[in-house]
Amino acid sequence: MLAQLLAKCIQLIGITQGIQDVLNKLLGKVATTAVELTPLFIQNTVIAIDQAVNIGPQSNANIQAELATFQATTALDVTAILTAIAACQQTGVAVTLPDPAPSGYGGASLGDTSDAVWGFITGFPSGTALGALAEIRYDAVGRGDAGASYPVTSFSEWSISGPFYDPRFIPDPPNNVLLLDYSTILSSDATADDWVHRVYPSANWTIPRRQTITLQGDDGFFYSMPWLNQVVFDALKGSVAPSGAIAAPVWPGLAKVTLGTSVALSDAFTITETMDGVLVAITAAPVGRGSYDYDGVKSYQNVGSLSFFSDDGDQEFQLALGFTSAVYCPRAMAHAAGVRVRTSPGLTGTCTAWTITP
Repeated sequence: MLAQLLAKCIQLIGITQGIQDVLNKLLGKVATTAVELTPLFIQNTVIAIDQAVNIGPQSNANIQAELATFQATTALDVTAILTAIAACQQTGVAVTLPDPAPSGYGGASLGDTSDAVWGFITGFPSGTALGALAEIRYDAVGRGDAGASYPVTSFSEWSISGPFYDPRFIPDPPNNVLLLDYSTILSSDATADDWVHRVYPSANWTIPRRQTITLQGDDGFFYSMPWLNQVVFDALKGSVAPSGAIAAPVWPGLAKVTLGTSVALSDAFTITETMDGVLVAITAAPVGRGSYDYDGVKSYQNVGSLSFFSDDGDQEFQLALGFTSAVYCPRAMAHAAGVRVRTSPGLTGTCTAWTITP
């Protein structure tokens, strides 16, 4: 027992000695003075940084001084710019001419001033400003005599011609041109001039120029539509006016038809009234009748037919019934006086006449 205790004590003493050796080595490393690879490197570096920050053109003090100078100079520049802007001619403010006139502006009298302006050498073939104005005037006179026109601003359909060169006349398009309604053109209007005289008889129309309508304004100018020649007018008339030709009717859309009273389908019946066609709706067919499916829409076979008749009582070739919802129109007449319908027993639904709304 005693021997075991002694052995443990010896073991603990050995461990303690090992720990002490490690501590001694660590303390020896901490106490060792740092060794620089380059002598005085750290000291020299610190001195250089201190001089750069506090001494010379790149020092903090010098940078602050430069910034202060820049700020003051910028403030002066901004003030000068705002002063220059304020001295310029402002919108909506009457121009104040300098007195006395600056050098080269003109002479002391009105005549000298006007001579200086209109006698100014422009460098163009006309020589002076007055010569250039005269050229413009002669061009305007020539165009006026030839009936040439210019597009009217804000009224792009119209063009204007007249005495632009005469200051006694001032163009006034807004109070002289008309906003034309082209939907009022009829097939009976042979020309654009016929049309405007019919629809706008109180306007001051004059002899058409270059095959187009011409309006003489109260301002002394002429307003016309050079683009509205006979070819264009005929195209407009064809698009907005009924041609008057006789043709079989077609379904124009629900918004443009007037529906009559619905009549129940029966074995045989007649609807007598002026019509452009009928709508047939089948709700049930006789048992055993075949049918076709058109992507969900059913069409029955051999369930009946209908025939339109004229105002003279003549029948049109029959049309077969079939679809559960169908539209029928006469094919040999412009309008029908009625329709006769024949159906198989057991067929139910309705038949409704319709007419095209004028």
